[in-house]
Amino acid sequence: MDKFNNENSVYLLKLTASVINGTVPPEPYNSIDLSEVYKLAKSHNILNLTYYAVEQLQNKPDADILKKWEFKRNQCIHRNMIQTQEFNIISDSFEENKIEFMPVKGFFLSNLYPKPDYRFMSDLDFLVKKDNLKQADSVLVSMGYTATKKGVMYDDEFEKPPFMYIEVHHELFPLHSPFNPYYKDIFERSEKETEYRYKMTDEDAYIYIMLHLYKHYSEAGTGIRSIVDTYLLNKKVLPEMDKSYLNDQFNKLGISEFVETLSNIAEKWFGLNTDYKFLEDELFILYSGTYGNYETRILNKYSNLGSKHYYLKRIFPPLIVMKDLFHPLRKYPFLLPFFYIVRIFSLILPSQRKKIKQEIKVLNESKSSDK
Repeated sequence: MDKFNNENSVYLLKLTASVINGTVPPEPYNSIDLSEVYKLAKSHNILNLTYYAVEQLQNKPDADILKKWEFKRNQCIHRNMIQTQEFNIISDSFEENKIEFMPVKGFFLSNLYPKPDYRFMSDLDFLVKKDNLKQADSVLVSMGYTATKKGVMYDDEFEKPPFMYIEVHHELFPLHSPFNPYYKDIFERSEKETEYRYKMTDEDAYIYIMLHLYKHYSEAGTGIRSIVDTYLLNKKVLPEMDKSYLNDQFNKLGISEFVETLSNIAEKWFGLNTDYKFLEDELFILYSGTYGNYETRILNKYSNLGSKHYYLKRIFPPLIVMKDLFHPLRKYPFLLPFFYIVRIFSLILPSQRKKIKQEIKVLNESKSSDK
């Protein structure tokens, strides 16, 4: 991770800070390699955001890098326009079909940015009441979406070329997550924007985003974009929130220290100061990329369980995890032995073999490095 403790990382943070704070970006100094800054921005999915700073520079990157950077910005403008249009169409269709729903994550965050296209969104997320799930799925299919995942974990996933991805949640966290109970009654304590569309309170939306970031951070890591989200949330929304309620909930959920750490990093990186001596948590974020990395996810699980228990739990997860993977078990838990057999056969399918080989390779390399 030391390779990220360098001038290129610092310069990328300065470019990002200039865009979200509306200040003039600094010119690249002699030790800056803009092609490396480009690669780092790409790994954190902030090319579109940082181009708004790059285009102001007197000393711009080489023509081919600049062209790629500009293309990503233009692509995200177009993407944002299409996503906004689709979001409105889907929302209207859900209402017409009397589906009770709630938009989550992306649009709440993108509205905090100076321009919505600054915040790259990979997908659109909707939470729907469980009784409406099949109907919501049918609406999306009728709109030309194809289901890519159904009946697994806590959401159904859909896609439509060239880049539309929709997640229809019936829960915000899987059953085996300690955070699942907090949002069980979220519709009951949310506000109605229309007859069928709901909106979380700002406090519950903030808590959800922090829990979601904690999930990524603790499992595989999270990137610069998450820190930008945190900075803008704290700057634009947090001052008007009930902080005593937030602190109480964070304590109950066990993430108070994480929220404080993330908030401190956000202020340090983007609060117009000059302190860029990276601590361990900061290096981990710079190393992680947008959603962390696969190796970190595997090694975190392995270190928590140990060799024997790791392989055993990967093949035979506990019932509560199996209920997320195979929904019939929620009604018929006595079928667990049968679904273990189903899981074993699913793991030897060609589509899974590559992932399993990669997982074993990561674990073997880790063991070798520990010797």
